[in-house]
Amino acid sequence: MNIEKFCEFDYISKNFLPHTPYGKVYKENLKLITDKKKLEKKYSAIDIFADIRKNKRFDYDKIKYHLKNIPYINPAKEVSDITDLFFYKKFLNNYHSIYKIMNKKTKDFFNIIWKYDEAYNLLNIDGYSDTFYISDKYDKRLAELRKSLNDISKKIEEKKKTFFELIKKETQLDIDSDFVIVETQKLNDSFNNFFNVEMYDSSKVVLKPKYPMDYISTIQEKERLIADEKNIENEVVEKLVKEIEKIRSDIRLLINSVLDIDIAVSSLELAIKFNLKRPVFNTTRISFKNGYFLPLKDELDTIKIPYTPLNFTFDKRLNVIRGSNMGGKTVALKTLALSQLMAQYGFFVSAERFETLIFDDISSVMVESDIKGLSSFAYEIYKFVNIYNSILDKKVLLIMDEFARTTGVSEATAIVNSILSKFNNMKNIYFFMATHLHSIERLKSLDILRMKGFDKNSYLKYFDSKTITDIKEKIKLINKFMDYELIRASNTDYISSDALDISYILGIDKEIYESSKKYMEERNENQETKK
Repeated sequence: MNIEKFCEFDYISKNFLPHTPYGKVYKENLKLITDKKKLEKKYSAIDIFADIRKNKRFDYDKIKYHLKNIPYINPAKEVSDITDLFFYKKFLNNYHSIYKIMNKKTKDFFNIIWKYDEAYNLLNIDGYSDTFYISDKYDKRLAELRKSLNDISKKIEEKKKTFFELIKKETQLDIDSDFVIVETQKLNDSFNNFFNVEMYDSSKVVLKPKYPMDYISTIQEKERLIADEKNIENEVVEKLVKEIEKIRSDIRLLINSVLDIDIAVSSLELAIKFNLKRPVFNTTRISFKNGYFLPLKDELDTIKIPYTPLNFTFDKRLNVIRGSNMGGKTVALKTLALSQLMAQYGFFVSAERFETLIFDDISSVMVESDIKGLSSFAYEIYKFVNIYNSILDKKVLLIMDEFARTTGVSEATAIVNSILSKFNNMKNIYFFMATHLHSIERLKSLDILRMKGFDKNSYLKYFDSKTITDIKEKIKLINKFMDYELIRASNTDYISSDALDISYILGIDKEIYESSKKYMEERNENQETKK
């Protein structure tokens, strides 16, 4: 299973909303950042905008406004026409507005430069605006031509009006367009002097005015002026294109700066929404203070169920978390996976404090719902082999949830212990696994952990005088007495079984329950004797 899918990263992705087209492309192609300096710079960028938002909210909102108005341009493509000029103008205008808002320190941080006054002033020759047209100011001939066009257009309208008035006088037909449909019976000889007549249907004809030659010659003069105007506009566009081509090679640098600003602002918006904090990097361990798995926390908040945050320091490279279903093992793994992924994507994380290392890769081995006919166990082994062969020379965080759960307990235990033994000597591997298996061998680099789990005594005390028959209500109440705290397991912890107690509460036969407990106790004694 893809690590993003396992830790439900789409919940973060759908709330990460870049403003520019470049930011939206970035969002769809997130990559793990493995360079500490690059990560720290991304975090610092978020902090810079947090400060601007706090102390200069108006400036912050203006920057967001101009980011939203940044258009997409492709600097690899040559500037060629008026449409390109429009997009370059809109880009430069909004970039320049952001440049003017920022102080020198912020400009230096984001490499916001400006040396484009000539192109900027040329594109805004009529004053600042995000629209673009070929202004008269680009060529004085345009002003003369457009005045002539305006005058001749008025003359054409006057000639047409005079001709239509003559038609009305001679034919009593009121016309205001270049054709009219009339009934055939209304035709008379005078119509031939003013109209070309065409059949419309069996009872109607179409009349099209026979404009006089002076009207037609005026139309032809207008078309000549339009052609002249177009030729001059093309000359202007050609000159402007040459000017913009001079700066096209720099545009990629400006785009990169805009992208960095956009990602910083959008990441800050994400951090504010979910109260995310800046991660801290070290070289030895992973540690959480009040870490939480956002998708679950938000779901529990909506139904007013308290969420137990993750507070734990993983001092060792290999960590196995034991416990029954409903105990929170998978949530602990997802909290780790989501936090690490967010940290190495350059986001703040869902914890009051999260200390971690930087990994070259983050991988997971889980059974997916659609495995196209493969057995679950075969699929898990196939995925593990592929990942194992690719991580031998990388620093990797590898997460497994209930690995080998679909094969026999003995075989599963043997495989898991062998994997742990191999990883014990591979200092590049940081391994986390949730499991039901109990016979995990203790190793130098391994911590065996467990969730505190179901508080049976508190449950029985609270419901001693109550009778609950509805199974859904029982499950809901069991959840309330689950303790999701992660703790280190002692050598005898494995005899505890939340599953047995929960089964009994949910109605399993008492004799079966007692027999199961006895079996567990005997197995524990046998294993202690073997030791």
